[in-house]
Amino acid sequence: MKPPILAGLIGAGIQASRTPVLHEQEGDAQGLRYLYRLIDLEPLHLDITPCPTCCTPPNSCTSPG
Repeated sequence: MKPPILAGLIGAGIQASRTPVLHEQEGDAQGLRYLYRLIDLEPLHLDITPCPTCCTPPNSCTSPG
């Protein structure tokens, strides 16, 4: 099996998100070990306001497509 791929969702109040299960199931179907983690700021008592700073270079969240 290929090395695992780690992906995630950062937000507030996202514990009910079905995204992790969908991504991991599709990864399995494609022969990939796809690990999808939720980083929910609400239970951590963190404000979502500073989150855009995590998407600045060199960790840019923009894509060419």
